[in-house]
Amino acid sequence: MLSPIPAEGHESERAYYVWKAARFHGGADFSLPMLAAFLVRGDSYLTEINELADRIAIEVYGSKYAGALRWVKGL
Repeated sequence: MLSPIPAEGHESERAYYVWKAARFHGGADFSLPMLAAFLVRGDSYLTEINELADRIAIEVYGSKYAGALRWVKGL
């Protein structure tokens, strides 16, 4: 599945970050969300969008640590 790279604008960059981070944290996608993090660097709402991504990961995928655990274990 291809990642939906956003058009310019804060809302689409934030949405892309939430989507990509939630998939990573939930374990649906184990590639690090580096581009997404780059797009929202310095965003004044970064704390809030991180919390949203975590809540979505838990609700949709049942975890907010699956991606990190995969990298820590080196699987």
